[in-house]
Amino acid sequence: MQQKDDWLTTCFTDGVHLASEGSKIVANEIMRVLEVAEWEPSLHWKVLPSEFVGISPFDSEGNEAIVNAST
Repeated sequence: MQQKDDWLTTCFTDGVHLASEGSKIVANEIMRVLEVAEWEPSLHWKVLPSEFVGISPFDSEGNEAIVNAST
């Protein structure tokens, strides 16, 4: 953003909140980083470890099974 001479008035509406141009720059930078990153997303709820094993009606170990509440 700061590579533009008028970045403060072009990229921000009030010096804090992004204007359209600022939002485009931020979105492009996020996409650039995500495209070059060598990682696999792992935020799916079935693969996240659970701190509360046994209190969900769903299998917290990611086996796509429903836990029997009577056990």
